[in-house]
Amino acid sequence: FYEHCGMSMDSTSPRDDIASFLHTLFHLHPNNTCQPSHIEPLKNVYGGTLGTADLKIISIFRLFETTRKTSIASLFNKWSTSANGSSENALEAIQGLEPSRVLKTCLEFPDWRKQAGYGEGPAHPSIQLYDPVFILLLFAQMLSDNAPSTALAWVQLFRSNIVSLVLRILSAKDAALREIAWAQAATLYRALEVSTLFPFCLTELI
Repeated sequence: FYEHCGMSMDSTSPRDDIASFLHTLFHLHPNNTCQPSHIEPLKNVYGGTLGTADLKIISIFRLFETTRKTSIASLFNKWSTSANGSSENALEAIQGLEPSRVLKTCLEFPDWRKQAGYGEGPAHPSIQLYDPVFILLLFAQMLSDNAPSTALAWVQLFRSNIVSLVLRILSAKDAALREIAWAQAATLYRALEVSTLFPFCLTELI
């Protein structure tokens, strides 16, 4: 499963087909399939991108929450860009994001993406871009549970370009995405306002 579902740019990879098959199975029998033991393996093959397979997998995550009335926040805390790795918390997961890909997502922002459902997406969603919905969820989880506590951690957070993406989402076409981004921007502002470390962060960034 992990061998065939790992992140791949190869057009002959069966990853998309396997994800589509799992998406169908989960939605056909959600009461049976939406079990923690069935969801856990998907974390290691989810790349957080706008690729077809990742959109299918995040849809399964949403189905699990709807069916079980249980948040998968704890699962996202362990998410990692490395298929074989695991993060200690959401902040560590954010620090593992590719800054260049986050910036590319800002510059080529997918206006078709909506907070609920797939939206009016292109025929071949891009694996080159991160999913703004996932990034917002990860950012919210980080601010809630593991906000930076050192100057270096704040610097690493800003250098990931995730704050830039959150600000870019403020002009998204989807009203729900804009509302979530506003809430996260306000929470970030309050966190920076009370932090005594932020002046040192600015010095490091400059």
